[in-house]
Amino acid sequence: DGMSWKQMCSSALSLFDQVKNECWFDIDDIDEGADEVKNLPLSAHLSLKKGQVYEMLGSIDQALNFYMDAVNFYRIACGHENVYAASVLHCMGMLCASSHKSDDHALTYFNEALTIRRNILGGNDCSVAESLYCSASVLARLNRYESSMERYHEALRIQMSAFGQGSKEVAFTLAGMGQCHYSYRAHDL
Repeated sequence: DGMSWKQMCSSALSLFDQVKNECWFDIDDIDEGADEVKNLPLSAHLSLKKGQVYEMLGSIDQALNFYMDAVNFYRIACGHENVYAASVLHCMGMLCASSHKSDDHALTYFNEALTIRRNILGGNDCSVAESLYCSASVLARLNRYESSMERYHEALRIQMSAFGQGSKEVAFTLAGMGQCHYSYRAHDL
């Protein structure tokens, strides 16, 4: 009531810091067999939430730093390959891609998320299709059209199986494929 957007975000960050002060552990201070490990998922989640707030504020570098902290904490708490770390890596790819900070970094994050998702969830999961679609878009911007089309096709296969031909996911992928094909043709001219 009466708070600006920046004030609300600042308040959220302050509340996260209060929680952090009660349960935060630095990676260097963790004894693997100790009780502190049980708090790592909460520390990871706090890092994720702080990253999301900084992303909403447009502070890309701060958001990426907190997202990377979240990935590291999730890996310590849940193993190197886990769905939580994969989701955060996908978010990092989305942030880099949407901010045009670095398509190369975006692709790296999407590839890592894709590898983890495939290893854990298999090759037919909707989140795999999501990472395929996003990475295909970045590959097209990097003028890597053949690789882009391969990923679009794989995403399309998964989406058609999961959602059917008339879904918005299929429509977005077909539109991306069309744009990629058009860009490829324009690039050749």
